[in-house]
Amino acid sequence: MKIIWLAGILFILNLFSLHGQKLEYEIFIKDKQIGSLIAEYFKDADTSKFIIYTNAEISFLFSFELQHVIKTKFINGDLYYSFTRNEVNHKEKERTETKTIGRVTEFYTDDKMVNEITEPISYSVAQLYHIIPENVSKVYSERFGKFLSLVEKTDRVYELTLPDGKKNLYIYGLNNVCKKVVAEQTFADLVILLKQKF
Repeated sequence: MKIIWLAGILFILNLFSLHGQKLEYEIFIKDKQIGSLIAEYFKDADTSKFIIYTNAEISFLFSFELQHVIKTKFINGDLYYSFTRNEVNHKEKERTETKTIGRVTEFYTDDKMVNEITEPISYSVAQLYHIIPENVSKVYSERFGKFLSLVEKTDRVYELTLPDGKKNLYIYGLNNVCKKVVAEQTFADLVILLKQKF
């Protein structure tokens, strides 16, 4: 009986590993590492889940500890729910939710609905680390509650335009996983590099 139970556990673990992916990144300003990012992806028959955890510490005149999380769920290829939270020095500064109810998607900031979207959302920022955005021209932002423009600059290099006009470059390897992000900032560009080798 114990052997059967153990075999069942191993089978479930194998299924989990087949349907999950964890990517680990390091965040740099110039040559100095300031933090880390973990992107996770889980998939079963009709549901996909994406989770991103970001931790960073930035020091100029003052020191800031930044934490950011994105959790997104798709059902049958369309966004069903997302949640984001931004913290500075361990204090919540921003929280958003996206909820799809029937054919309407509602976006909330700090529990207040601020936007409605009537078209299906099939690709979001949380997916950018795991799935190369081929033939995608706009990406839903879980944080801003709107679609952002995406342009393929060269082969496997995509440029995302943020609401303030700043650009993020997403660079993909031959395995279609994002290997590098260059995020334009006011003070200096952030570079996010994949640690794993595929």
